[in-house]
Amino acid sequence: MNELIFQVEFLSEVVLPSTSNTEGNIDSLDFIPGSNFLGMVAKAYDDFDDSFKVFHSGSVCFGDATLLHKGEETFKMPLSFFHEKLDDSTLVNHHLITDFSKFTQLKQKRKGFITRDLEELSFKNNYAQKSAYSKEHRRSKDGSMYGYSSMPKGLFWQFVVKYDGLSTNDIEGIKNNLVGKKRLGKSKSSQYGQIEISETRKAIT
Repeated sequence: MNELIFQVEFLSEVVLPSTSNTEGNIDSLDFIPGSNFLGMVAKAYDDFDDSFKVFHSGSVCFGDATLLHKGEETFKMPLSFFHEKLDDSTLVNHHLITDFSKFTQLKQKRKGFITRDLEELSFKNNYAQKSAYSKEHRRSKDGSMYGYSSMPKGLFWQFVVKYDGLSTNDIEGIKNNLVGKKRLGKSKSSQYGQIEISETRKAIT
């Protein structure tokens, strides 16, 4: 399949909850699902030469966006990486351990990213408590507090759109509907959800 490669810059904080629930402690995603980019393109559904092929045939795949660090592609933390329960300064590959007796209690390192050089990195989400506003009473609604966990401004990401057998017009249609300043995430207010997408000529590795 052919590939289109794009870079995403967060111009503001972005809210991407891991669930559609609105109550309880809701974790934030640490990647951008490809379905978000599919949705941006699907807004122009009727403008494509062959909408069925673009959106329903499997000829086009919108990949998840992964974090970039200093211009380098990163990868989700492997599930085989563990650390001592009370000390996460050293990671070990569970598959390569031959003597488990030298460890007190291992815990899986589920969050974070690694580079090709096995450099570990992560980012800290921001949390803001808010209250719904009552226009009728011109004050905060009683019992209507809610919170947003958001990914910080300034992060860079990379994603790939793979395609096969599309017309030139439909390829350009995908590009045109992705490139530029967009809104992303659950909250698309002036405070959250501002991003900019640009096409890159080759993958950043």
